[in-house]
Amino acid sequence: MKLETIHLPYANPLARAYLEDFSRVAHLFEYNPGDGEAFDRRCLYLDETYGNRQQVVEILTRYNEELGCSAAIRANLAALAQPGAAAVITGQQAGVITGPLYTIYKALTAVQLAQRLSSELERPVVPIFWVAAEDHDFQEINHIHILGSDNRVVKLQLEQESPGRVAAGHLPVIPAVEQLLAALEALTNQNEWQQEILQTLRELARQSTNLAQWFARVMQWLFREQGLIIADPLEPGLKELAVGFFRQAVEETAEVDAALEQGRQAVLELGYTPQVEAQPGHTNLFFYQEGELPQRRPLFYDGQGFHTREGDSRWSREELLALAADNPAALSPNVVLRPLVQDVLFPTVAYVAGPGEVSYYALYKEVYRVMGRRMPVIYPRANVTLIEPGIARHLEKYQLCGDKVFNGLEDRLQELLKEADQLGIEGLFAQVKDDFSPKYSRLIEELGGLDPALVKLGQENLERILGQMDFLQGKAMQKHRQTQEGMVKHFQKIKTALFPNNSWQEREYNLIPFLFKYGPDLVTRLGELPLSHGREHNVIFV
Repeated sequence: MKLETIHLPYANPLARAYLEDFSRVAHLFEYNPGDGEAFDRRCLYLDETYGNRQQVVEILTRYNEELGCSAAIRANLAALAQPGAAAVITGQQAGVITGPLYTIYKALTAVQLAQRLSSELERPVVPIFWVAAEDHDFQEINHIHILGSDNRVVKLQLEQESPGRVAAGHLPVIPAVEQLLAALEALTNQNEWQQEILQTLRELARQSTNLAQWFARVMQWLFREQGLIIADPLEPGLKELAVGFFRQAVEETAEVDAALEQGRQAVLELGYTPQVEAQPGHTNLFFYQEGELPQRRPLFYDGQGFHTREGDSRWSREELLALAADNPAALSPNVVLRPLVQDVLFPTVAYVAGPGEVSYYALYKEVYRVMGRRMPVIYPRANVTLIEPGIARHLEKYQLCGDKVFNGLEDRLQELLKEADQLGIEGLFAQVKDDFSPKYSRLIEELGGLDPALVKLGQENLERILGQMDFLQGKAMQKHRQTQEGMVKHFQKIKTALFPNNSWQEREYNLIPFLFKYGPDLVTRLGELPLSHGREHNVIFV
């Protein structure tokens, strides 16, 4: 594989400032990710404050062993048990067979950063992946996109009715999983590793009791050589370690709400749009309504007590505090409090974030302070585009590289079409218009002497004639493009491979079809490349 990097600024303006003009947003964060000493200062803070090490390692060890962990993961679990050990955390929703590619790149960034910090800080630093098993947005996790054999973007999804607000960790692995894998098999070519990998995915699904666990097993299998530790917030024991945190969140609901609003205003003052909307009275907690599939329902505070949005369940402050102490598994953090629960449980030196998550964290500094904690280093994930051999040949043929691929693809196509236009269609029509328009305008002026009303009529007629010329020019260009059909198709293949659905490849496509073609160790080999994290976009020729 060959790695090239190119500077491609984030479209998200706040995340772009975070990477390229940190001083502008420094007051929103605790540490500058570009400051090498930030990690050392964070570790000193953890040495003074972190106290859940042995219990957490025991829970993680039991969970990862149940998933079938590798020797590399066991080694990192043992390293995490050592005094002073820290963790680089990242996480994502439990998308079917890992969801979009950027999930893989977040994990790779965590692995590489942990390796780097272990050396630089001279203490064990391990990578941990937080499976967002409590997320209940089924529509976001129930599908993948792949590149079909006919060069179309194909959406494959679990054929299952939306279960409502049910956490991924409570959704059983159903027969629809096999249907999705069968569709994936039918839509991809029979490459060397296709059947082997499909068999592995099916076996991991059979071993799993819910969709989040299937996701976790697949991630652990993919990162078996890199020692990625998997964490599931629904795993028995972790919620018990967060009892004090949940009680504090109940006690200080109003203070957390005010701190979040302070963060929102700070972001607004910079001219950015806050990633979280204001929800007055929201406790930033969910309650699991009992049932065969527990519904995850938001909790609100109205000054008198706590209640679900529907109002069918209510608690006094004392009752909710007792619930947090006696049954913490009944509560769940939302997007605001989830990072803090994570940092209660783990010695987080850094969190690997995508651009959207950077914008979330920009709101949270004062929330951390209210809860008596400090935000970790927010570290940008690697951004990656994979270029396969066929696409690479097209890029070379049409002299596409760097900015021309990512910012000027259509411009380059038009340039090449113009070069191939032996008639000079654009020039021909421009010449006719230049000759015709002045003469027709003089005719209109002459007719105005006969009747002024003819001037307006003549001008309207001129516009119609020029419009018809534009229409004919468009038709001529269309015919010209048809004569260059091969080149146009090549550019369309490039666009579909690199920018599916007019988005980034990493945000749309799934990893598995790449494994079919390039082998089950592809993730290991990607991790051996010196990926740039954040500012530079990694272009990998596979």
